[in-house]
Amino acid sequence: MSTVLAVMAVLVAAPWRPGRPRMGRRFSPADPSADLVLLADLVGLGLLAGMPFPSALAASARHVDPALGRVITQVVRAARLDGSTVTFAAAEGPPARLLALAARAAITGAPLVAAVAAFADEARSAARSRHLGDARRLSVRLLFPLALLILPGFVLLVAGPVVLDSLARLDL
Repeated sequence: MSTVLAVMAVLVAAPWRPGRPRMGRRFSPADPSADLVLLADLVGLGLLAGMPFPSALAASARHVDPALGRVITQVVRAARLDGSTVTFAAAEGPPARLLALAARAAITGAPLVAAVAAFADEARSAARSRHLGDARRLSVRLLFPLALLILPGFVLLVAGPVVLDSLARLDL
């Protein structure tokens, strides 16, 4: 009994590592749009809490993919050195569009929270449509293993005894 409980405890605690936050990802880590959506949501929460945009961006960079976090940290550092929001518009890499929208909103005086929320909604719907397309193609991709691996074995299992029985009756 104690062995079963020990095995269950190991299986439950296995995905958690002490140095890593316990935030699950909805999409694959190779998909940068998932981290961009998370980044936009976290920045939006920071802005709603009253943080300035560079501070919200820097605080959010710790909770996304490390490569994306490094890019965000470099952009925030450069913007603080320049002292202007135009630096955000010159950013490159995956967060370039989000930072360009934020820079445009800061320059024109538009509400920054609305721009970040619109970006998050647009990125989320693009990722959802991409995943729906992948799900639609999955059934076609699954036909190949079915036709090449499972179907021949099933035919041998069903037709094999019938053929052997017929051969035994013919005395060949």
